[in-house]
Amino acid sequence: MKLQTKITFSIIPLVLLGIFLLGAWSVDKARENIHKSNLLYMNTIINSYLIDINKVHYLLVKNGLDKVESFVSEYKQKALKEGQAIQIADTSHIFIMNKSGKLIFCSKKHNKNKMQSIWGPIAQKTVTSSKIESELHMIEKDTKYVYVSRHFKPWVLNSVQ
Repeated sequence: MKLQTKITFSIIPLVLLGIFLLGAWSVDKARENIHKSNLLYMNTIINSYLIDINKVHYLLVKNGLDKVESFVSEYKQKALKEGQAIQIADTSHIFIMNKSGKLIFCSKKHNKNKMQSIWGPIAQKTVTSSKIESELHMIEKDTKYVYVSRHFKPWVLNSVQ
């Protein structure tokens, strides 16, 4: 075998290995950045929605109406209507649950029992956790859901996207 052929056969695997490793690295970086972008998007949506709810709650507290059930329930309904008006991506959902994991609001029409069984434990975990949670969470085998959850203490609501 000629020396030129030996050199070619020894260099080609190294070049192919380099191309493969570079491709794997770029796919990993793209996946990581897509994940970060999704979290930023969801955090922005949830935070802006909770800022609106906080304004309503502050208005109730400022006027001394936060203990009057009729005003609180009316403002809760107004907050849910504002949740329906939020423009989100087709693949995103906004759920509002109480502290026991009961579904109060869903931005898309889904089976209520199925949503409660999947997201209820996450809502309950959010109530007991004092930190703001943003994580990648495995729900079903081989399926990844990215979610952000917030706990709104005054009305005992959990918002999950």
